[in-house]
Amino acid sequence: VLSIGILVLLSVGSVLIVNWIVDRRIVQEFTSRLITRVLSAEERSLREHLDAAIDQGDFIAIAISSGRYQLAEPALADFVSGTLAAAPQVDGVILSNGNGKALRVVRGASNTEFQMDHFNVAGDSQFAAFADQIRTRKHPYWGAPLYREQRQETFLNYRVPIWSGDTYLGFAAIGISTRALSTLAKELSDPPRSVSFMLYGQDRVLAHPLMTEGSPRQLESVSFASDVRRSDH
Repeated sequence: VLSIGILVLLSVGSVLIVNWIVDRRIVQEFTSRLITRVLSAEERSLREHLDAAIDQGDFIAIAISSGRYQLAEPALADFVSGTLAAAPQVDGVILSNGNGKALRVVRGASNTEFQMDHFNVAGDSQFAAFADQIRTRKHPYWGAPLYREQRQETFLNYRVPIWSGDTYLGFAAIGISTRALSTLAKELSDPPRSVSFMLYGQDRVLAHPLMTEGSPRQLESVSFASDVRRSDH
């Protein structure tokens, strides 16, 4: 009886152990696939969000390099406003000729309102610095996030040097605010099964649902968090 009892115990125990191992592997594999699928969906949404800036910048640059529009033409501002209306995630556009005379079109309170002005790039140290950098490039690229004290906001910026053959015509710069990017992160986190956030490097939070409302005392460290631990996730 004792021998039979031991054999039954070993048999049942072996089956339970095998089932536990198999179930654990199934759960781990399912969880891994679910995480991969969620991350892939979030990456796709982020690319679609940023592709709007790329498409708008390239489209505007081609229109200028082909001679279709000139910076001094009033029609250019209307053209740029129309392109921004089709890309609500883009906050603004700066167009400059080779001499630094620039047109700025910034989104207003609604998707159909825009503020426009002309200025000289040399009068703004930040714009002058990246204008000099763009002049040395032949192809579009993403610049480092730029904090604008006047707007109290940090912006991702897509920079497009405009060339006609070997002649430098100027540049187009497309800005996407980190607050708009945080709005996307908030949408990706709903329903709240997880918190989506984006990092710049290893120690800075680029976008997070908690950064959508900003702060009454905006600083560069607030709109572009310098410590990952501030996100609490």
